[in-house]
Amino acid sequence: MPGPARFAVVAGLVGGAVTLLTWWLTPGITVNVAANPALVTALLTMLVIVVGVVPGWWRRVGRRHDAALAGQRAELTARAEAREAAARSSVEQRLTAERARLLGRIDHELKNPVMATDLALGRLRAAQAGSAEASEALETIATQSGRFAALLQSLRKITDVEHRELDLESVDLAGLLRLVHDEAQGTAAGASRHWTLALPQAPWPLPHVTADHDLLYLAVHNLVDNAVKYTRPGDRIEIRAAESSGGVSVEVADTGSGIPDAEVAGVWDELSRASTARGVAGQGLGLALVRSVVQRHGGRVALRSRVGTGTSAGFWLPQSAPATRDAAPTTTPSTPAPADAGPRPQEKPA
Repeated sequence: MPGPARFAVVAGLVGGAVTLLTWWLTPGITVNVAANPALVTALLTMLVIVVGVVPGWWRRVGRRHDAALAGQRAELTARAEAREAAARSSVEQRLTAERARLLGRIDHELKNPVMATDLALGRLRAAQAGSAEASEALETIATQSGRFAALLQSLRKITDVEHRELDLESVDLAGLLRLVHDEAQGTAAGASRHWTLALPQAPWPLPHVTADHDLLYLAVHNLVDNAVKYTRPGDRIEIRAAESSGGVSVEVADTGSGIPDAEVAGVWDELSRASTARGVAGQGLGLALVRSVVQRHGGRVALRSRVGTGTSAGFWLPQSAPATRDAAPTTTPSTPAPADAGPRPQEKPA
């Protein structure tokens, strides 16, 4: 609307409003509308202006408002798309980096067995049938073949853990810990360690958790097996559990060789082994399996260690929350959360 027309409309509306307000507030004033054609003309003019101009003005205001809203929606949509693209790019970069790291570790793990097998085949071709050299070469080939099979089986197991459907049930975690403790203590290597199993008894025992029993057993077994593997005869291994932050924390601690600080965060990755683990048989997949199991159940893993002193590794699980495949992975180099206000553990010395 042009400026003069807008001024005329506003002046007419204000003048009419002032006239009517004065008429209403001053009862003593009587106006004979029929005897005042000028008043009738002014009122009719104001009415025509209002009826003819206001709807168009209102439509223009509405169009400007709609245009502003459309602009805001477009801006918000563009921002959301940019954030989504950035997040997708970040995820793709992370997956690419993890894939490259995993392929590098697989290449590293396969390099020695392949070279050893190739050398053994060369010796076998040069040796006479039935000779000691031929027998030694065949034994080397069989050993390296076993390493190949163990590595592939462990990788398949991780894939199975990450994609299989969880068979959720109420799991007696205290009973499961006792089972793994007794099994480990009964092995030849475990019998030479000093064991402690600390489970709460008062004022109430360790609560059950909703979990896949077989996978949870696998996670606890791998933690305990690592503790046995990286300790020496006479070292101590402690298995502890307690209520913590609406869930249950499990911790396996030992007085073994320990892990350097710079390597703590990486030991949860596939095919990752600490420098202090050289000379000990293994593929570096035990803790990766633990992490996969715990993350499938909506929990988190934790580890702390000191070289020459020992290692504490464990996890926290929600007590009854259902597992979700898309649960956000959480790994922290600290220890599992201690009990908040739960029961004090009662130690069961081995």
